[in-house]
Amino acid sequence: MKRRKITAPSVRVRIYRFLHLLGPELERKIHSRFMILLVLVSAVALMLSSEPSIAADYFTLFMLLEAFASSFFLLEYLLRVWSSPEQNPDQSTLSCRLRYIFSIMGLVDLASFLPFFLLLAGYDQTSVLVLLQLMRLFKLTRYSPAFRLLADVLKDEAESLMVAITLMFIIFIFASVGIYTFEHEVQPEA
Repeated sequence: MKRRKITAPSVRVRIYRFLHLLGPELERKIHSRFMILLVLVSAVALMLSSEPSIAADYFTLFMLLEAFASSFFLLEYLLRVWSSPEQNPDQSTLSCRLRYIFSIMGLVDLASFLPFFLLLAGYDQTSVLVLLQLMRLFKLTRYSPAFRLLADVLKDEAESLMVAITLMFIIFIFASVGIYTFEHEVQPEA
């Protein structure tokens, strides 16, 4: 009788399962909660650092927190790129990695660490960096069922939402023109 050899999953498979919350329940819960906490703490720190008096007093703390979060998100991004071929083993490694890199979540993951390293490199367009840092909040869709449901609804109803937004914009234009037309003579400075 021939014995079957049982092999353990490769490191890349284990990392893929861990990052995509496919492991044991306790591991999934700890990973999800840690990532949610890290995203929320970094968002709160970003908001607090926008107040000059708070930013001056806690600059070092905010920079250390940002360095930790950005380094962690960079490591996560690199591991996701490296392990992405496990999602579609029949396709080439390069195509799987490129698919992840240019996916919506790949771009969100990139934006989650890029601002800190751009700042270190001397890029000082603060408003752009803050906007990129806020993209971290979209990482919550990966770790929270409620946010995932919201993302699915937005994706499924994108066309309907665009029609509604377009109609709101048209109504806004008509209302603005109407108010200007009827109120201009009464309030010429407005």
